[in-house]
Amino acid sequence: MVIGGTIGEVLGAFCAIYVGSISTLILAIIFVITASTAVSAMYLDKIAPKVSQKINPGPKSFLSLAFIINLITGLRGGSGGSLLSPFLRAMKLEVHKAIATSLFVTIFTAIAGTLVYWKTGNLIWLPALCVLAGSMIGARIGSRFSLKTRSSHLQMGLAIVVIGLAFTVLYKAL
Repeated sequence: MVIGGTIGEVLGAFCAIYVGSISTLILAIIFVITASTAVSAMYLDKIAPKVSQKINPGPKSFLSLAFIINLITGLRGGSGGSLLSPFLRAMKLEVHKAIATSLFVTIFTAIAGTLVYWKTGNLIWLPALCVLAGSMIGARIGSRFSLKTRSSHLQMGLAIVVIGLAFTVLYKAL
């Protein structure tokens, strides 16, 4: 997942910088669709149990999933952490493990995207450092909180956060 995600993130960042013709609104709509799909996929075992039973994740599916998610999020200047957890849940990882795995992968994909934006002169340091500090504090607090939270509540909270984030991105693009 680190390999696929990093390649997707770097490719997405380069496309955002050098292609640049994709409008912010189109990227926001793509993000909302992807986030909605991710949250739906997280509940696939309840929505479509027969389809869920057919999912047999392996290395290729994890690599592909990480690549696609980080390509999409790399286009908008973020990492795939918010979308990766719900998709990992759909691939039969328990929600606590899905979140932890997503956090681990995000470390590497975010660094890769940051390096691309930094080397091309598109990184604004003060806001970036503020986001970094907030992310580190939030990840630490969130990790401790999630360990004490029942899986069903954690999954519902994750769904709410992902959809809320998606519609915030869309609102800001309007």
